Amino acid sequence: VEAADSQMKAIVKLEASGLLERISPQLRTTARLRLENPEASLSELAGLHSPPLTKSGLNHRLQKLISYANEELK
Repeated sequence: VEAADSQMKAIVKLEASGLLERISPQLRTTARLRLENPEASLSELAGLHSPPLTKSGLNHRLQKLISYANEELK
């Protein structure tokens, strides 16, 4: 739950700063799916992608979103 919360906060920050629209379509899709499915597990969220992602691939994307948000705050 804590991880999903930090992911959601990062995505909201990216959206508010306008950076979300400038990142790759793949990361935008991941961000949109996380916002639409805040309670989803990594497995569930990975399966919502088309084509489905691995949990590792999804986690990598989510970590990138958090990293971008942290950079935006500097």
